[in-house]
Amino acid sequence: MGKLQTAQCAVLRDANNNVAYSLDVKVDPKGRITIPKDIRAALGAARGGKVTFIVENGEIRVVNAALHALADLQAKLTGAAEQAGLPDEAAVSDWVAARRKEGAR
Repeated sequence: MGKLQTAQCAVLRDANNNVAYSLDVKVDPKGRITIPKDIRAALGAARGGKVTFIVENGEIRVVNAALHALADLQAKLTGAAEQAGLPDEAAVSDWVAARRKEGAR
């Protein structure tokens, strides 16, 4: 199989000088695309790593799968400490330390 060629790439910067890429790549006959090295580096996706495709409102975002899973878990746990009666980070740390101590017995 021949190497896929990038059709067009533009580097964009927002008002805060954050870099964004606009990139066109070809889809091969089997429906696959190659994520260019610079984009993989920006995603923190190493060779063999995973990415997540998020489809919303007719657009697709590609994100680092591990970071996406962590953010999803954090969102699901938001407020859980307060609901468990743990008012601050120190209380959570104490609770975790007590559970670890119980588990070590």
